[in-house]
Amino acid sequence: AFEVFGRDGYLIVEGLGRSYGAERLTWGRRHPESGPPDEEHLDFSDPDICWKVEWEEFLAAIREGREASGNERDAWQAMKMAYAVYESSKNGGVVRISR
Repeated sequence: AFEVFGRDGYLIVEGLGRSYGAERLTWGRRHPESGPPDEEHLDFSDPDICWKVEWEEFLAAIREGREASGNERDAWQAMKMAYAVYESSKNGGVVRISR
């Protein structure tokens, strides 16, 4: 499972498909006045083909001589966001991410 909790709500991702169980996304919204949160669930019962699609896109980019849809700039932005989450957690404030 992967869980992200914030002041106003949370996301929980469960399951990795196949023998790990069905994949499910739970989205919870907390109420300012307290009480039980509102939750929505999205179940993903279809087979996960994202790795196959990603690999096909990568090979197509090579064949066509173009940049793949996911590139080093995307990876760099993802890493900056992850480090900003750690920094925000440490100092309790907003961390702005440059482009």
